[in-house]
Amino acid sequence: MHKMIITTAVLLFSLSAAADTPREKVLIFNLSIIHEKSVLVDTNKKEERFDYYSLIIPHTIAKHLNVSGKVDAQKIGEELPLKDIGSGEFYDRMAALAAGHAAGFLLGGKGTIRGRKLTLELALIDVRKKDFSAIIKETFETGAELKNIIAEVSADIERRLAISIDETRAEKIKKEPAPETAATETPAAAPVSPFLKMYRALDGLSFGIRTGSFFIKGPFSKIYEDSEYIGPYLRYGILSWLGVSIQADYLCADNGEIVVRKNSSMALWGISANADFTWRLFSRFGLRLSVGTGVSIGRIYLWGSENPFGGLNKQEHSIDPYLNCAVSTIIQLMPVEIEFGGSYKSAFFKGKSLSLLAVFFGIGYHL
Repeated sequence: MHKMIITTAVLLFSLSAAADTPREKVLIFNLSIIHEKSVLVDTNKKEERFDYYSLIIPHTIAKHLNVSGKVDAQKIGEELPLKDIGSGEFYDRMAALAAGHAAGFLLGGKGTIRGRKLTLELALIDVRKKDFSAIIKETFETGAELKNIIAEVSADIERRLAISIDETRAEKIKKEPAPETAATETPAAAPVSPFLKMYRALDGLSFGIRTGSFFIKGPFSKIYEDSEYIGPYLRYGILSWLGVSIQADYLCADNGEIVVRKNSSMALWGISANADFTWRLFSRFGLRLSVGTGVSIGRIYLWGSENPFGGLNKQEHSIDPYLNCAVSTIIQLMPVEIEFGGSYKSAFFKGKSLSLLAVFFGIGYHL
């Protein structure tokens, strides 16, 4: 009985505290739906209309936001006029719309349907700051794909709202006058993380590791056997389709079963700076091409069978140009990214080049 009373009291207190916590209000407007002809669809066939998405997508986004409890999302039964977006008159109109509902943010935009492909172009408008951020997503208008993209849009909106609210709170703290005496002091506002700006700058950063098998081609294939390699990387997304990365491949090989005059082994670091091009086929699935160049740091250990001191060996060291080209399939389960594919690597040693073909599997994490 006592446990039940205590549990009920705790529950009521938690609900009361949650109710007292202010939530940012967002007005969600209907979308304008545009149908475009697709070269992949038979022009003689009557295309299916998806005008009802104008209501369903905003309604579902509002539902997602309200479930989190962090946002008070209200659905508005009309489209948001985005004419002259970014101008002073535009923000005056937005402020008038928001004032009637005591809202700080507005969300609206359009959806373009071309064949079976849906492109969402949304604008999240901050009325107080007179600023907006664009949210652009592409998907196929099937049930599962559409649900995933709506969930991603909702999570993106929550993240952007949190950043904007923290920045507004920080500006208010800066503008507050210092208290004259201890008696007039008021409780300080919740501190804003000093790493907020750094987080925004690192928003497109990801890191991970690749591992796989490499197959030696050319003259070195007569000396060393194929083996495995490992390669940590650091990537930064500049645009949705373009990024840059730094990768460090480490591999080692020995003679194995190959008969040679003198036994040896090889260790090599291949460090490259790459340009990454990504093509989205679905919301969580795509292809990536990485092309880059850098330096290789190689070391060959020569072992002599006639050496009475077995622990001694002669080393040859070399620093040479390095080439890296990779094609991979990516699966994004944010914040985790899974990757598998193939690559061509080459270290341009003086006189001879070490050419490698590799297959790899990788896993990364997005900040």
